[in-house]
Amino acid sequence: MHQSPFLIGVDGGGTKCKATVFDADLNPVADGVAGPANVSREIQVAQQSIVESIELALQRAGVDPADLVPNLPVYAGLAGANIASASGALSAWHHPFKSFAFTSDLYSAVIGAHAGKDGSVLIVGTGSCAASLHANKIQQFGGYGFLLGDKGSGAWLGKALVSYALNSIDGVVPESDLTCQLFDNYECNSAEMLVDAFNQRSPALFAQLAPMVIEAAQQKDPIGLTIVNEACDYLNIIADHALQRSGGSLALVGGVANAIRPWLSPAIQAVCCSPKESPEWGALYYFQHIYHGDSDV
Repeated sequence: MHQSPFLIGVDGGGTKCKATVFDADLNPVADGVAGPANVSREIQVAQQSIVESIELALQRAGVDPADLVPNLPVYAGLAGANIASASGALSAWHHPFKSFAFTSDLYSAVIGAHAGKDGSVLIVGTGSCAASLHANKIQQFGGYGFLLGDKGSGAWLGKALVSYALNSIDGVVPESDLTCQLFDNYECNSAEMLVDAFNQRSPALFAQLAPMVIEAAQQKDPIGLTIVNEACDYLNIIADHALQRSGGSLALVGGVANAIRPWLSPAIQAVCCSPKESPEWGALYYFQHIYHGDSDV
């Protein structure tokens, strides 16, 4: 076995897990992407995704994972890692790496977005939340998971669409082209069939409906507009809370963020910026420059 010349940063979310190989100067070398890594929902799936994404990244860096994995320091920002039960399970994980340090994906995102400087972030992916970084202190707003929060996220947009479609069948709200499209796409002709199709779906699968909702809103579909506007009413508030703590700009992060940006308030859009560094970079920076505890978990 050889001493690893690399560091690994990981960004694990509800839909995918991305690992980046960095050199000693924190320059990215190669990436690998695997499946979902929300550790508060499916810890074993998340652990498998972490390992797979790292192995893929190493392969793309031109090295043999079997040779380097046992000597790798890994730093991860993971969805759900702020939940005590998930944190405990990760701490007890007999991982294959030299060391494995983890924090919330929100922490790594806000640190990466502003390259370690003060600022705010609005994450709109499978889940949603906002955060501020000020004087090396991070404050979170939202991000309580699919069942209890994540309003405005991709998963929430998809779930809202299914709920509106069911209500349209009951005559609670008028149907629209969007709700009809949902029934057609999933070959459902009754409320029972739609419930059966979605009752056991994961947040990541609900999030697959988000592009349909956003496209419908762009076409002025009334239900699409209602869902997107309700989402942005919430996102505007948590983004503003984060900005009040940090000042400066707001980085938009997540697979749905740019698509939903046109519906955010003009005041929020005016301070939006692109991330300076990746969440994977942010995970490395957090443990090297901000965190002062025992990072070898």
